[in-house]
Amino acid sequence: MKELTAYVLEGHEVRIRPAPLERQWMDRTNQRFAYRYLPLNIANTHGWEILCNTAFSAIWDGRYALDAVRIKTRSDKPPLAVSHFGEGVLTFHVPCIFKTEPGFDLYVTGPINNPKDGITPLTGIVEADWSPYTFTMNWIFTRPAHRVHFAADEPFCCETRRARNRHAHPSPAGRGSGDRARIPALVGEPEQLQPGPCQSGLLRCPGAMAKILLSRRVSFRRERAGRP
Repeated sequence: MKELTAYVLEGHEVRIRPAPLERQWMDRTNQRFAYRYLPLNIANTHGWEILCNTAFSAIWDGRYALDAVRIKTRSDKPPLAVSHFGEGVLTFHVPCIFKTEPGFDLYVTGPINNPKDGITPLTGIVEADWSPYTFTMNWIFTRPAHRVHFAADEPFCCETRRARNRHAHPSPAGRGSGDRARIPALVGEPEQLQPGPCQSGLLRCPGAMAKILLSRRVSFRRERAGRP
C-alpha cells in the first residue's frame, strides 16, 4: 500500500496540503501564458507542501554566526523558522515524523517553481521508511541585508515519495540523427500527435490533472478569441 503518514509531535500542529497548480508569478504572465507549458504544470502539482504556521520576516547581516540571522514576527505564535546552523541558513523545524512504506524515501525541497528573492531552498532526502526522527527544512540566504517575508500558510517545504536507488545510477545513451526515423514509433503515430481543439497532449494527463489543464486551456482559447 502506498502511504505517507505524519506523526505530529504532542503540542504541535502541521499544515500540509497537496501542491497546487497555481503560482502567483504564472498568474502575472501575459494571458497567464505560463500555464500553457504542460511540464511546468505537472511539476507544480507534484508532492505535498508544508505551510508556515504564522507570518514572519528574516534578514541576514552577512556574518556566519548564529545571531547573524534575525527573525521578526507580529504574531503571538512563534514561527517554525529559527537560526540553527549559522552560515546564513534559515531553518524550519518540521514537528512531525513522516513514515513511508519500505523502500521509499522522502525527497524534501522548497516549493516547486516558486522562487523567492534573496533566499533559496536546500534539498535533502529522508529515509522515512526507517528513520524515527524529525527533519529540518533549510533555506540559505543569497545576499545579506535583504529582508525576506513568509506569509501565514505560505509553503516553505515540498516533499515527494521516491523509490530508493531506483534511479541512482542511470546509464544515459546518445542517439545520432540516423535514429530520427524511430521517433514516431517511440511517441506514437503522426496522426495521434496532431493537436486537437484543446491541445491533445493535455488529454494524456491522468485523472483530475487532465481536467484542470483542459479547462485552463479552454479559458485561454476564449481570451485569445475575445469571447467572454
